[in-house]
Amino acid sequence: MRKKYAPEHVMDRDGVYYYVRHITYDLVAYYNVSRLCFSLRTKSLKAAICALKSASQRLEDYWLGLRLQNMDIPAIQVVKSGDSAVDDGLLLSGACES
Repeated sequence: MRKKYAPEHVMDRDGVYYYVRHITYDLVAYYNVSRLCFSLRTKSLKAAICALKSASQRLEDYWLGLRLQNMDIPAIQVVKSGDSAVDDGLLLSGACES
């Protein structure tokens, strides 16, 4: 007997499909739970897979944003702030004079 396709992060509970995913170690500080579990609000596997792809993409994008916030960015001190038009950092002309 051939096994049915079982997509990752999908669980069938009483005929309704749920999205289930563990929180990765580097992001556990942002959550009060160790795994996410929410209803995809469908009894159709095809519709659940479609909803799963959308939810996974949105979650991955959000997690990427969290990870980027925690990264050390090289030369961040020379980036202009939103309000300031004057850069307090070194200018190329000033660096050449030194």
